[in-house]
Amino acid sequence: MITEDRLKHMLGVARKCYNIAKERKHSEDFCKKMWFIGYTHDIGYEFVESENHSTESASMLASFGCTDYNILTAVKSHSKAINTHNEVWEILTLADMQVDSQGNEVTMEERLEDIKSRYGKVSKEYKTALEVVEGIV
Repeated sequence: MITEDRLKHMLGVARKCYNIAKERKHSEDFCKKMWFIGYTHDIGYEFVESENHSTESASMLASFGCTDYNILTAVKSHSKAINTHNEVWEILTLADMQVDSQGNEVTMEERLEDIKSRYGKVSKEYKTALEVVEGIV
């Protein structure tokens, strides 16, 4: 289920995606796509448990006609450390790791603390977040 806090996070990630894309001098169209990707990246939480939310989010985008490999890969793997990065994944992941569970813009270190405080230091969520941050910095 998507909570009010999750919605705040999704909106914060959308705004951060847009701003990162702008900073990287992408077109306005691309920046708006990144906003949409950021807003929908966690939509899968409405229907599945935490572990599978990213796959569900990507499946939902595909069911609405998205065929862009980079977008679907980015959404499907935004909460995972991957070896092959594309620009969409990088922007989404940077944004996701700089917006806390309340939708506030934070540093990556603060985001990791946010995840650790909610799930625990030995949790799969926290360990994966650490790997993701190490993969993008």
